[in-house]
Amino acid sequence: MESEFSVTGDCRHSHPPAGLPERPADRPKQSIENRIVPLQAIWERNARNWQHIGPPLRPQAQDIAFFERAVRAIDLVPGATPRLLLLGVTPEIARIPRPEPSILIALDHNAQMIRSIWPARDLPQSACAVLADWRAMPIATGACHAVLGDGFHTLMGHPDRILGLGAEIQRALDSRG
Repeated sequence: MESEFSVTGDCRHSHPPAGLPERPADRPKQSIENRIVPLQAIWERNARNWQHIGPPLRPQAQDIAFFERAVRAIDLVPGATPRLLLLGVTPEIARIPRPEPSILIALDHNAQMIRSIWPARDLPQSACAVLADWRAMPIATGACHAVLGDGFHTLMGHPDRILGLGAEIQRALDSRG
């Protein structure tokens, strides 16, 4: 039986996808701003200057080709709708071709990045972006088939945070992910 793929929080899209996930009751919400304050100013500046940013902060053609291959290789139960989780709101990754129907939920810790660069107009209604801390994802356990992102581990800083992120990604992935 497939896990429900939904998220607790505001989904930024003109028409949010139906059935967005609930945060498990045993995982209390914590203020994102209290946990990731030092990065906020950097990412707000990046949001304002996104059109001037290039690699390595933005993926190159070979990076996008890798993500496209990864999405095509997702091992699904026959008839399942692919459920993809994107860490960050990188437009180049959000726009990669996906099987239809599919669901894409992007999580970003910075509201300005979501407002400024999330390509809602270019995406189907089954894609949305949510303000969230990657170390406490508002995604049900086992709810996604793949987790995508570029350089997200570098934002964690201390190795314990990277390990925590890895554990959270493992929790969010289904058994075939």
